[in-house]
Amino acid sequence: MTYGIRIDGTDGSNVFQVIDSDENQDSFQVVATGTGTSVNINDSAYGGATGTKTLFFNPIADVTTVSLSGSTYTFKKYATTEDGSGNKTNATVTNQTVDWILIKNSKDSPLNTSFGNYGIQVFKSTGAISFDSRRMNSNQTFRVLGTAGERTVAGDDQSSAASIVQFDAASTDIFVSADNCYYVDNGTSGEVLGYAIAGTGASSFLRNAFYFWSYTGGGGRTDITRYYSNPYPIIYGEKR
Repeated sequence: MTYGIRIDGTDGSNVFQVIDSDENQDSFQVVATGTGTSVNINDSAYGGATGTKTLFFNPIADVTTVSLSGSTYTFKKYATTEDGSGNKTNATVTNQTVDWILIKNSKDSPLNTSFGNYGIQVFKSTGAISFDSRRMNSNQTFRVLGTAGERTVAGDDQSSAASIVQFDAASTDIFVSADNCYYVDNGTSGEVLGYAIAGTGASSFLRNAFYFWSYTGGGGRTDITRYYSNPYPIIYGEKR
C-alpha cells in the first residue's frame, strides 16, 4: 500500500488481509446471530434494506429448507415417508428452529450506539468510509470453510454421494447459505432444495437434498422419485 492503514489477521499458519484502505475495499462482518424459526434480514436492527448481506443457518438431521417472503426467511423441516420401493409417498412440512448468522458489509451495518463517538475509522481513496468500529454489533466472527460448485453434489440426503463436507460435530457447527433453498408440497407430489446433517461426532456430514417426488400409490410409472445434483454453488462455514 502507498498510504492509509492496513490490518492483517492470522488463522494458524495463514495470514489474511482484513483492511487495506489503499485498495478501496469494504469488509464484511457478523451483524447478528440468533435462534428461531424465522429472521427478517432487512430488520432495522441489522441496518435495514441497504448493503449486501448473506444469511447462514445450521441444518438439522431432517432436511431443513427455507420459505422466503420478501426479506423474511422462515426455516422449515421437510420430512418425507417412503414405500417399500423407495418412492417418496408424502411430505410433512413444519416450522423448524435453527441457529442462524447474518453477514453484512461493514459500511452499511447499523451503528452500535453503545460506542458513542469513540472508535476508529478507515477511509477509502474517494473519502468514503470503508470501516467504522462503531458499526461492530457482534463479538463473533464467521469463517467460510469451503464451497461446492454447481452440479457437483448428489441430491439424495440419505446417500453418502450427497455429502458436502465431513466434520466433527463435537467441536464444530456447520452453517450453510440460506439462499436458493425452497420447497413445494402438493399432497401427492412435491419438491425440495435444502440441507441435512447426517451422522454423529467426528463422522458428521453436511448433505445436499434436492429431489422431486410424485406418488399415487399401487406402483406403476406414476410413482416417481428423482434426485438431482445441486443447481447452485454451496457456501458453508463456521462461527468462531
